[in-house]
Amino acid sequence: TRKRQVSGSGPPPSTFFVAAGATGDPHIIGAQGQRFDFFGKSNEIYTLFSAPQFVVNMQLMAQGPKDKFIDALFVHVRNVTLRFDTGTYKADKLQGRINKQLHGVDDVHVVVKPYRSEIELCDGNRIAIEQRLDSDVLDHKKQKLFHLDVKIDVPGCHNDFGGILGETYRCEGEFKWDASREDSFHVRTGHDVSKDSKFSRNATCHDNAKVFAGLKIMSGSTGKNVQ
Repeated sequence: TRKRQVSGSGPPPSTFFVAAGATGDPHIIGAQGQRFDFFGKSNEIYTLFSAPQFVVNMQLMAQGPKDKFIDALFVHVRNVTLRFDTGTYKADKLQGRINKQLHGVDDVHVVVKPYRSEIELCDGNRIAIEQRLDSDVLDHKKQKLFHLDVKIDVPGCHNDFGGILGETYRCEGEFKWDASREDSFHVRTGHDVSKDSKFSRNATCHDNAKVFAGLKIMSGSTGKNVQ
C-alpha cells in the first residue's frame, strides 16, 4: 500500500501504476480515490494526463493481453517531448539528453536519479517516474519485466484537465469511468494529444494565481535546467 500526501490545495496526488499481482492488468487510482482498470491495446499510446501547459502520454508493452505494463512515458511541454522508457534509465545518460532538450526552457525542471526521474512543470505540477522490476510468466516461462510507474501531483483541480487520469482532477461533476471510452484517449505518437485535450504550446504557466501561489521549486532542482 502506498501512502499519499496532499500537497497544496485541491485533490490529493494521483498514481497510475501497474500491480504486480496475478493478472498484471493496469489499475488507476484517481484524484478522489477512484479505482478503475485501463486495459488498452498492446504497444499503443494513450493520453494519461493533459493540462493546458503539458501532456503525459503512456505506451503499453507489446506483451498481452494481460501484461500491458507501461513501457514508455512521454512528457510533452513547450514544444519539447521528453521520453522515459525501460531501456534508457542510466541516470547520467538520460539527464544529459534531457538537459540538451530543455536548453533555454526555464519553467521545466528535471532531476534524474537511478531508476527514478522527478519533473516539475510550471512550479507546482510534479511528475515522478520510477522504473520497476517484476516477474511474470510469458510463453510458459517465468521472465523478468521492467516497467514504469508514474505519479502525478497538481496544486488543485482544473476543468481543462483531460486524459485517463486527468479527468479525475476536474472541479465540476462526478467522475465515473466508462471502459467503452478507452479508444478516445488513443494517440498516434508520444507528442500527440487526445481530441478533448485543452493543451496549448503557448499556454502561460500561472493561469491561476490562487492555485500556484506559495509553491516552491522541487528539491534538488537548480531553478533552471539541472546540470
